[in-house]
Amino acid sequence: MSEWLLAVHSGAGRYGSANEAAYLSLLRSALESGREAISRAGSPPTAAQIAALVVQSFEHSALTNAGLGANLTENRRVECAASVVCGRTRLVGACAAVAGVREPSALALKLLEQAETVEKGDTTPAFAFGRQPPLVVVGEHAREVARGFGLETASDGVDELERYQVTTQAEKQWKKWHRRFQSAAEATENQIKVEQNEEEERLDTVGAICMDPMGNVAVALSSGGVAYKVPGRVGLAGCPRMGCDAANAVVPAVTKAISRKRKRSGASKSKNAFAVACTGRVK
Repeated sequence: MSEWLLAVHSGAGRYGSANEAAYLSLLRSALESGREAISRAGSPPTAAQIAALVVQSFEHSALTNAGLGANLTENRRVECAASVVCGRTRLVGACAAVAGVREPSALALKLLEQAETVEKGDTTPAFAFGRQPPLVVVGEHAREVARGFGLETASDGVDELERYQVTTQAEKQWKKWHRRFQSAAEATENQIKVEQNEEEERLDTVGAICMDPMGNVAVALSSGGVAYKVPGRVGLAGCPRMGCDAANAVVPAVTKAISRKRKRSGASKSKNAFAVACTGRVK
């Protein structure tokens, strides 16, 4: 293999055709950002770095349900989740219920890379005496962790957090769901179902899959979760190996004698590489 492979998705859901051109443009832009990073001079990037970088293009866009303009929680905030999985090391990095972090996928990548560094034995005082680096961070402290990595965040002020990454369209959707939940106690079950079926749904969890020329695979996933979700909810985007997963191909390295023995026992099978990045559900 001599070339990179990169695949992206901007999510599932029910949408009209009005924004089709904008979505296609965003997909092309995301792929182009990955191509530019790969062709840049210097040390070659890892598959995990490219996958996370591409997902950040979606987090910067108000079109998708990740980062800017993501679905709001019941208390009217943006809370995001993201995961990155490296198929070569099988290590993961993830964050969930994160408010005030511009690029949740970048935070997930930093956690993964930190774990890789410690696993190699390059420990720092923070991880001396066998202390393990976190693979997953959630909630308010995740913002502080992101700052420690030098990532862009909001301040800890309540007013700024309530406005951070909130768009007019997201507020419009929040108000619609808020009214419905307020009146749900007075409506019949059938009435509620009819209203939900007529509603355009934003279920898009965005993702990227990458394979480098050496066959190393990685995947990144990011989401703002379902509309009007319970604050603190952790969805599949924040659960690596559930919302996304990746593993390099495995080819047994054995002698001929052992190979014959394993072949008879069925234990010598190779395993193909795989990478999967789930999106929203479609009814």
